[in-house]
Amino acid sequence: MKIGTLFLAACVAVLVPQAIASGKTTSGSGEIEPNLVSLYEEEILAHDLYVAFGKQWPDVRPFQNIPRSEQMHREAMSGVLENNRVPLPRSDSGRKFATSELNDLFDKLREQGSKSEVAALRAGALIEETDIADLRKMQAISKSDSDKAVFANLEAASGNHFRAFVRNLEARGEKYMPSVLSPADAGKILAAALSGGCCGGR
Repeated sequence: MKIGTLFLAACVAVLVPQAIASGKTTSGSGEIEPNLVSLYEEEILAHDLYVAFGKQWPDVRPFQNIPRSEQMHREAMSGVLENNRVPLPRSDSGRKFATSELNDLFDKLREQGSKSEVAALRAGALIEETDIADLRKMQAISKSDSDKAVFANLEAASGNHFRAFVRNLEARGEKYMPSVLSPADAGKILAAALSGGCCGGR
């Protein structure tokens, strides 16, 4: 079962952190802090969704392997938050994420990915595609060389994961159409060889 176009569009609109999507590129703490928190929580969202999908679809290899990398992503982003003196986010009672939009997105993707292996793989590809775009934007606005290096390593790992999800879709006779990156940009990532980095893909 394919994820509908409207659902994809809605997910993309929610997943891109609002402060980044607004086009603001100043480097003051008021702009950087919410973006860093969103990136940190996106890694938690990815990890927890992939673990859930892995339990439901145990034969889909990326969902067995990639969660370990996502845990490393989370730890790497935790270090970036610490370096920027940004406290780890704490969600309100009964909510999973401090970034409110991610709560609804998690539920939507969890529900969609429970319908079929293909739907779960599409959700994974969308998460990684969006993560790549967000990390690139953070590299552009960050003033810290050490943070930029972390973002670059995470982007390389997300590229590996993106390729894994798309490759598994193609093995099932499905074609993935990017909805965050341009087709040309996504094509370059898919054509690239496995990348290194702190949290290499599977």
